[in-house]
Amino acid sequence: MTKSDFLKLKKRIDLQLAKLTQLALDENEDITSQEFEEAILEVKKRLLSQRGITIEDYEQMLAEINEERMANKKTSASAQEQIFSQIKQLKGENGYTPIKGKDYFTNKEIEQIKDEVFSRIKYQHHKLLEKQK
Repeated sequence: MTKSDFLKLKKRIDLQLAKLTQLALDENEDITSQEFEEAILEVKKRLLSQRGITIEDYEQMLAEINEERMANKKTSASAQEQIFSQIKQLKGENGYTPIKGKDYFTNKEIEQIKDEVFSRIKYQHHKLLEKQK
């Protein structure tokens, strides 16, 4: 059985067991009881046996998939750590904070920019300048 086939089977079984659990809840059954847990396990075994799988084989396949997932998570975490380490190496020191009037426009420069922009506008820019002052 492929991993994909197994995961599809597991999903079908989980859905069936969830439906049974909901039915039991609707009937006010105690789903925390040992009796209910045993009944669910028996249903699970029957669903598996219909496909020629024992509960032991099912549990073994599930354990292998979980181990694989854990290994993938560790590999992913390791790759993330390497990326973060590389980013830290590339990261420069704190930058310089610009100072108003020194590193960017002064009031005089702003006025010059406004004058230049308004001089290019084809309608009455004098009225706009007067409103702005």
